Amino acid sequence: MKKEQVKSEITVWLNNAGRFSLLSQEQICLLSREIQSLPIDDPARRVLINKLVSHNLRLVAHCVRSFLSGTHVSNTWGCPETVDYLQVGSTGLIRAAELYDPTMGYTFSTYANHWIYSKVSRFSITNKTIVNVSEST
Repeated sequence: MKKEQVKSEITVWLNNAGRFSLLSQEQICLLSREIQSLPIDDPARRVLINKLVSHNLRLVAHCVRSFLSGTHVSNTWGCPETVDYLQVGSTGLIRAAELYDPTMGYTFSTYANHWIYSKVSRFSITNKTIVNVSEST
């Protein structure tokens, strides 16, 4: 994949994430209470989860950027896998939106951080290529 194409895809993803304004903590609490009150298979629940996720996509970009800037990762921001990391981080954000309980006493961003980092680090570990080097004697 060409570097210009990768940067273009990242830019599109970031522009999409930036379209949505941030929600206040009160709005997030109201949304999450509604999500928790609805049955799992209710379509209205999925709509509310999507709303919560779309307004917090910037958090995914922040987590992925800080993960890729860590010293234990061979990839960097702008590598061909960056969009993959962003997509995997989004699945972590979706999981956080499904499970967040505002009565636990911490903010949604703190809770979602754990899920995003967990998904991204698991993706990083499972997609490392193994190189076998033969030892010649």
